[in-house]
Amino acid sequence: MPSDSAADLKLYLQCMEGVRHHLRTASAVFGRRIQTGHTDLNAELIVLHLRKTLEEIAFSSLCANREKYSEVRAKFASFWRAKDLLKEIGRINPNFYPTPVRLASQVLVEDGKKLSHFEAIGHEHLTQEDFVFLYTKASEVLHARNPYRDEISDKREAYGS
Repeated sequence: MPSDSAADLKLYLQCMEGVRHHLRTASAVFGRRIQTGHTDLNAELIVLHLRKTLEEIAFSSLCANREKYSEVRAKFASFWRAKDLLKEIGRINPNFYPTPVRLASQVLVEDGKKLSHFEAIGHEHLTQEDFVFLYTKASEVLHARNPYRDEISDKREAYGS
C-alpha cells in the first residue's frame, strides 16, 4: 500500500490529467474537430470543459491536505462563487494555488531514470483573478436562463445588488 504522500501525489496527478483532458476536449470543439451540429451547444461544451478544468485545479490543491479535504469537499456543492471557493481553499492551505512551470532541462541519471528541472513561469498564466472571472462566466453560461425573468433581475442577482 502506498504511503499517504504517495497516494496524495497520485490523486494530484490524476486531477492534473483531468485538466489536460478537459482542455484538450475544449480545444477540439473550438478547433471544430468535435462538433455537435449546433453553435450554441458547441459553445456550451467548451464552457463546460473549461469549468471542469477550473474545478480540477481547485480539487487538486486539496490533495496536500487530505485530513481537511472532507471538511471542504462537503462545502463545494454549495459554492457557486469562485471567489468563495478559493477563499475556503486558501483557509485550508494558504499556498494552494498552482505555480506554473516549464521543463527547463532533463538528464539521464545512473539508474536509467530521468532527472527533470523545472522553472517557474513568471507571466502568461492563469491568475486567481482570471480563475474567478472564468468560473463566474462559465457558471452564467451553463445555467439555463429562466425565460420569465427579466435581464435586469438576473444582473442584480449575479452582482449581489
